[in-house]
Amino acid sequence: MKLNHVLLILLLVSSCTKSKENNCFSINDESLLFDKNWQIDTAFYDQSNDGYTAIYNAVIEFDNMKIGFKLNQNNTSEVLNAIGFCGTPPYSISNGSWVCDGKNKILHTYVSGCISDYEDKMEIISLSENQLEIFHAY
Repeated sequence: MKLNHVLLILLLVSSCTKSKENNCFSINDESLLFDKNWQIDTAFYDQSNDGYTAIYNAVIEFDNMKIGFKLNQNNTSEVLNAIGFCGTPPYSISNGSWVCDGKNKILHTYVSGCISDYEDKMEIISLSENQLEIFHAY
């Protein structure tokens, strides 16, 4: 009887630990996301959903005239973004950080134009080795 209780407790603790590990992602292979340059290809704006969906391609080097980002496993990031007055060119790399919100969203904070602590709420829709689709909430 005591052995059954111990096994039940271990099972519950193990399942709770596993569920907390992926509370930021609803994707199967997180390793495809990290430490890779993602550059925008297409964006679809939907004002009724208070955000937009963007498709990114994996690139070796950023094209300096398109936005992009790189999320590192250590919760830091690099963002290629417009740094001119309120979102106009030129483009430059700025450093940022990201955290999980516990609801399958990434809260990504970085400098965006004239906004010093812009917070991008990102929800991963799909991910493959070469393509990433994200819903960005306003």
